[in-house]
Amino acid sequence: MPHYNPTALYLRKPIRTILNRLLETPLTVVEAPMGYGKTTAVREFAKESGAFVLWKTLDNDSVQTFWSGFSRLIGTVDQNCSQQLAKLGLPDTDFFLDEAINLLGKVSFPQLTLLVIDDYHLLLSPEADHFIETLIKAELPNLHVVVISRVVFGSKITELRLKGYCTLIDKRHFELTPAEIVEYYKTCGVRLTAKQAADLFSYTEGWISALYLCLLSFLQEGRIEHQVSLHDLLEKAVYQQCSVEVKNFLLTFSIFDNFSLEQADALWPQGDAQAILKKLMAQNAFIAYNSLTQTFQLHNILTVFLRGLFERKSSDEKKSIWQAAGRWFFANKDYLHAMEYFYKAADYDNLMTALEANKGLAENSSYLESLRRYFQDSPPAIIAIHPRASLIFALELFANNEYELFAAQCQTIHENIALNSQLAEQEKNQLSGELEFLCSFSQFNRIQAMSAYHQNACRLMHSPTDFFDRNGSWSFESPSVVYMFHRERGALDQEVHDLTAGMPAYYAISGYHGFGGEYAMQAEQHYFCGEFENAEIAAHTSLYAAKSKNQLSPLLAALFVQLRLALLRGDASAVTGVIERMRDEIRQGGVPAYLHTFDLCEGFLYGSLSDGKKIPDWIASGSERETRLPFPTQGFYNIIYGKALLIHGEYAKFLGLATQFQSVAAIFPNLLAQLYTYIYEAAACCRLGRIESAQNALHQALDLAAPDRLLMPFVENASFILPLLTDLSRTDPHAAFLRDILSLHAKYTKGVATVQLALSSSVKSSLKLTAREQEIAELVASGLSNQRIAATLFITEATVKKALQNTYTKLNINSRTALAKIILG
Repeated sequence: MPHYNPTALYLRKPIRTILNRLLETPLTVVEAPMGYGKTTAVREFAKESGAFVLWKTLDNDSVQTFWSGFSRLIGTVDQNCSQQLAKLGLPDTDFFLDEAINLLGKVSFPQLTLLVIDDYHLLLSPEADHFIETLIKAELPNLHVVVISRVVFGSKITELRLKGYCTLIDKRHFELTPAEIVEYYKTCGVRLTAKQAADLFSYTEGWISALYLCLLSFLQEGRIEHQVSLHDLLEKAVYQQCSVEVKNFLLTFSIFDNFSLEQADALWPQGDAQAILKKLMAQNAFIAYNSLTQTFQLHNILTVFLRGLFERKSSDEKKSIWQAAGRWFFANKDYLHAMEYFYKAADYDNLMTALEANKGLAENSSYLESLRRYFQDSPPAIIAIHPRASLIFALELFANNEYELFAAQCQTIHENIALNSQLAEQEKNQLSGELEFLCSFSQFNRIQAMSAYHQNACRLMHSPTDFFDRNGSWSFESPSVVYMFHRERGALDQEVHDLTAGMPAYYAISGYHGFGGEYAMQAEQHYFCGEFENAEIAAHTSLYAAKSKNQLSPLLAALFVQLRLALLRGDASAVTGVIERMRDEIRQGGVPAYLHTFDLCEGFLYGSLSDGKKIPDWIASGSERETRLPFPTQGFYNIIYGKALLIHGEYAKFLGLATQFQSVAAIFPNLLAQLYTYIYEAAACCRLGRIESAQNALHQALDLAAPDRLLMPFVENASFILPLLTDLSRTDPHAAFLRDILSLHAKYTKGVATVQLALSSSVKSSLKLTAREQEIAELVASGLSNQRIAATLFITEATVKKALQNTYTKLNINSRTALAKIILG
């Protein structure tokens, strides 16, 4: 009797050959439709290579899920790096990206490490593509990346291949020829005639999954059957061979892309999950176990088939399974997944409980849309008994410029608290106080009105609120407190006084969120008015206060003042020192949002130094909508974006955007953003020869600034409009104010020039490279891989790597990205 082995592994020789080249490039992309054996081929190669494998199979299109899973995976090598990456979030700006690569560059990967990302086609994320492209270009020692996908990876696959970074394995490599079909079946114990093999090839086109199903059908029927659909074959050869219990097991777990044994035990009440899994794995190749992640995975073909059957289940049956999944994720503190499964199950009570436990912590751009779905579909009675979930939703609406919906949500929360007879008096007062706190945002940057809400909240609350993260940005990621709260011409003194008087009540209800912010505002006011010694003193006060309560937002605002003071003094060492401290504080704080704050500070610095190349790309290109930047800070973003346009000589473009800039600045309003826009408008018109328009814009700027003696916005940009300022200083009603601007401009220009020269000299002196190291560094900056550099210079790849290690040491860097920035200036 013949011995049949339907699970026998078969890999074509061309696949084995090209897989052996996998380690020749930093990236290998394995691309083919579902069922071509991509995952099996890579898994077998990984086993035979003896490599240390980091394997991540994607579940869905969530970038947050991808990044959290990737971060956890790195934790098997370096736990500290894992934690920092998780806090960082998927990089969507240059600084985020640099930080991620720098963190990974410090990881000691075991000799020959394969990072495999399976089912990558689910993600469809340009940010993820860019991260992987940058990672492989860094060519980290011992690390090779494998991307398994149904579609070609990224938009730069051709460029990556030409530059020697990538090997592509596509569908052609996986298709079996008739001769190989004979060989494959023989391996499984079945002998085919040439005609049978030709017929199978005609039917399957060499698709291994279809061949496998035909094989199972043959073992059951004793004949090759190829007149039915693949769906029918799967049902007949696999599903119908299972017992009722196993069928139900498969349908239950088809809702997951992968699952652990612990998860299986929790969701399968019969208690024999391990035995079922063991039997399934022995009988067919449609379920696999990943020993690294300790998870089981159904083959995509089987998953698609089962999910079609799952949808035919009764509503109650499906809800029961989704609820069990939701409870599992909730118990494991994966609240975002828990919310989605509770939502599927229409279990809105547990959904709201999970939302309250999560406290609104999510970095993915689709989070608000998820909240909309939850609150739109949840019964009002359920929403009414979860007021803190409503508070979280309302705050998210405010941060995303949904002010009408925010106001409506606040009114709904008020009514729900008032009508809830189950609440004890103390709890009702606490919730009412938290609502008062939330409603203060409806008066955002009207300091007295906000403070009135805070005073009311203090009278009602017995403990600080906990519906938001107190480590989050107090100033919505803006590094300028004056930008956030200066709204009325001639009222800056009063606004600073009001903020100082009102903050104690805010601290009491928020748990010292933003502690030291009032001193940062004082420091900024002194700076803008040219009172630099007082600005320095207030900045130190803010730094001390903020540090005492671990409040990063006011600390960065105070450092931003110090940065501008250092620039004014021409102290390049202090400039670089402040920037480095900002980086260190953000790294230690571990809140990704502050990386936007850093980019804004750095962008402002390089704008002041007229170095447009070093302004972060997401700012200089005007792409803030692609980031997670909160709406209240977009006006400050425009201050830097506008300066970048002036530096690059795009005067007409700025004038085309000026009305939009003013519209954004007028919403709260933010007078500082309006002021800078008028100054830039004067500069752009002046450069285009539109002198009358330039004069009009400058007059509007002077009318806004003079009552509060806001000198420095003009001083920082006087080089663009110097003739205009000089002429007006003789005749304008603001002549004395203008003369002060011109006097400070001379000092400011000298300071900026000194810093520019010092930083340029520092870069040049740091490039103490040998001729060979310089040559290799320039090729790295041009985008070539180590392999391609070696071929270009007719040297070994080991020589390239050694030269790069020496270069990194000399320049105190650890990535190709950092090297390229230095070389390209």
